[in-house]
Amino acid sequence: MEVIISSKSDLETFDLIAKLLLQNFEIEFISKTNGLDQSYYDFIFQKNKFTLHREHFIGISLLYEIENEDIVQLVKKIEKNILE
Repeated sequence: MEVIISSKSDLETFDLIAKLLLQNFEIEFISKTNGLDQSYYDFIFQKNKFTLHREHFIGISLLYEIENEDIVQLVKKIEKNILE
């Protein structure tokens, strides 16, 4: 499953979201892949694997396998911090 977090696809916004995840959710990125117009950062949150994804034409999204309330809260907190 995928949820779009931001329509922006710049590295500055992507790095901001990654920083928010690190600070607010105490996660560690287990894998990072960066290209010219795409980035993938994998992490584990509450025993679930997620991928923070940046695609030039799509924006920044969060990919995940299982939807639950923790994911909904995670996305809401990220969106709130970006819009401030």
